[in-house]
Amino acid sequence: MWNIVTYRLVLFIIILSTLCFSCGEDQKIDWYSQAPSFSKTKLFENGDQPNRIRNFRDTLFVSFLNKPEIEMYDLNLNFLSSIPLTDLDTVIPTSFHITDSSMLVTENRKNRVILYSRDGKVISSFGSMPDNFIKLFPFDIIVYRGVAYITDILQKSVLAVSLTTTKDITEFGELILTIPKDSSHKIQFPSAVTISSDGRLYVGDAASGNISVFTCDGNYVYQFDSITTDTKLAIQAFAFDNIVDIEMLKKDETSFDPSGIRNQGRLHALDVNNKQVHLYSPIGKYINSYPSDSSLVSPTGIAIDVIQKQVFITDAKASKIIVFSY
Repeated sequence: MWNIVTYRLVLFIIILSTLCFSCGEDQKIDWYSQAPSFSKTKLFENGDQPNRIRNFRDTLFVSFLNKPEIEMYDLNLNFLSSIPLTDLDTVIPTSFHITDSSMLVTENRKNRVILYSRDGKVISSFGSMPDNFIKLFPFDIIVYRGVAYITDILQKSVLAVSLTTTKDITEFGELILTIPKDSSHKIQFPSAVTISSDGRLYVGDAASGNISVFTCDGNYVYQFDSITTDTKLAIQAFAFDNIVDIEMLKKDETSFDPSGIRNQGRLHALDVNNKQVHLYSPIGKYINSYPSDSSLVSPTGIAIDVIQKQVFITDAKASKIIVFSY
């Protein structure tokens, strides 16, 4: 009897030790430096060209180069419904942003920004600076705390436009400021913009190949690491994941971090020229690039689902949405 008990105890200890060893090995994997890997592809066999993609909660919103609408999909890329886009005539989005109750769409070729309700009704639209003389050439757009940050390729800047009316403070559609404030920090072609959770504005410059960071009130902060690529970087879109740098957390756990930057995930910068996504830390330190093969033809949009850890990339020329996992 004692021999059987002893045998079972020894067997239990061996199994437990094996499991603990496996867990230890898993914890040693440097997930922060690991690039996402290919998961699956959705092919649009009808020739539709998916251009930009955003995720809002559990829904993916996709715009197209050849369709005046935004389509909605679940996180498994099953079609849900579509929202037709018009503003006197048809609208083919250059970029867009989704909020709880509205959609903001830029259309560069027709010099306009349009605010829609979530069911596609036009709330407002504008196509010029407040002087009603200088035309807008809007490209990318992001919304943060009631302000739309719109990249303008003619003004070579990011325009901060109020989306709220506050008595004696701002009116809807009012130009609050132009970024950068300081003319010494120029942006030649502001092709992409996003904002971190603590309010830092990231701007991709397709002409210089740089990524610069500003405060939301227009002050220059820093520039991302320069990296060696086949051609000059042309960043088309950004997205954050939720993988934090554990080593940095450990090293700096006793220092003051009011912005919470060490708890922010990696920034994925979509580079259409080199057909890759470049991974950076929130402070602009280069980490890695993916994919290593030629699976991307002409990528223009990126969205990340941080719950299921999926990266969705639109590729218009290939008529695909390609999914990576991390």
